[in-house]
Amino acid sequence: MVLAIAACNTMEMDNQPTGKDGMITITAQLAPKTPITKAVADNGDNKITATWAVGEHLALHYKKDGTYSVNAEITHVDGNGTATISFEVKSNLTDGTTCTIIYPYSGKNLYDYSNSKVTADLLEKQKGVLDTLLDFRIGEGIFHTSTSSLEVTTQPTPLLSIFKFMIQDLAGTAKDVSKFQVGDSGGNVLASVEPETATSEMYVVLPVLEAGTCWFSATINGQPYVAKATASATEAGKYYQSTVKMATIGNVIANNGKFYINNDATPPGDSAVAMISYLGSNTNEKKPYVHGLAVAMRNAGLGGEMKWKTENTKSDHTNCNYYNNSFTNESGLQYNATHNNDTYPAFQAAMANNGTPKPGQDYSDWFLPSGNQWNLMIKACKDLSNKGLFNSFESRGGTNMFLDYWSCSESSTDISSAYYFSTSSTWSGGNKTSIKKVRSALAF
Repeated sequence: MVLAIAACNTMEMDNQPTGKDGMITITAQLAPKTPITKAVADNGDNKITATWAVGEHLALHYKKDGTYSVNAEITHVDGNGTATISFEVKSNLTDGTTCTIIYPYSGKNLYDYSNSKVTADLLEKQKGVLDTLLDFRIGEGIFHTSTSSLEVTTQPTPLLSIFKFMIQDLAGTAKDVSKFQVGDSGGNVLASVEPETATSEMYVVLPVLEAGTCWFSATINGQPYVAKATASATEAGKYYQSTVKMATIGNVIANNGKFYINNDATPPGDSAVAMISYLGSNTNEKKPYVHGLAVAMRNAGLGGEMKWKTENTKSDHTNCNYYNNSFTNESGLQYNATHNNDTYPAFQAAMANNGTPKPGQDYSDWFLPSGNQWNLMIKACKDLSNKGLFNSFESRGGTNMFLDYWSCSESSTDISSAYYFSTSSTWSGGNKTSIKKVRSALAF
């Protein structure tokens, strides 16, 4: 779907007399090479319908003593789709001056002449509507004022892929989204959309994608949602339709890496290994995550209780005061490399997680969560007790006799922090050689 500015690389233009103020008026034709060229329209068959329209404008962007844009207007379109454009240039413009051809004209300020790239505004400030700027195209040309011609050296071509996303929850119910972001597997935001009115359908432009994993985050009724999909390679200018089924806190991650409503909804052969318990990013730590955290469905260590450390000696990370729940913004995952040995039973059990493999390359290894990470996940563990997770935090029996669960956060040579699950849940300090439970976590 390449826009052809001319039937051949050089467009011959009729010589015009010098107009007022030393301007040359030039009339030329734009002859598309294919019937699918320019404007985006949803025609219901997963294609872009493209036609030139009278009154549309292109910018011919050039540099001499400064930066200038010539405004070329489409004045006529014949029955075959051939367009006639008209524009003016100064008669004393140096012959051979190069120009960049930009469609549409309203996108001329999105073009950075110094590095030939569309600025981030085009991807970051989308409204989700069918807009001519979704079909942003750039080409290159040369003015030949001596012969009143324009040589097109690079045909204007689209830079972006165009998507129509339909947003649903995991049950297949359409959901209106107030904010929608698309990212790559490395956490880079590729496009950010904030529609003026929350909607379950939106049009989004994305960079040309290689095959790989795309991540989606959304705000629905004020709550965070997340999704991921394996994307095929895309082409600039092509129109794609895709249904995105979003997961939220309380949904589960199966051993195939996919999201499901809960364990009962998991297809045969797949089983839930963790529950999504926090959605958000933390990139200011040694082991960042960009989408969220999930807590394992069952205790680590085959149900046994274990020590944090085999003796009361300081580890390498004194970073909390459990008396006021003051934890540094850390990730327990950063300690996997140094604590996977018999000296650190709780860490070792968390990393092994009863032999459960991590659910795919898009997730971290299992780890012992920090106090800060537990604080992010605890609300979900308690509020979503109907999912069966909170009830699986074990008690010793009797009223309010729930066990403490270790975090990786220590506060002194002797003491590390543990969370006490009960009706009066709270943080407590535990002697490192005392016995407590372990629950593994994932970052994604």
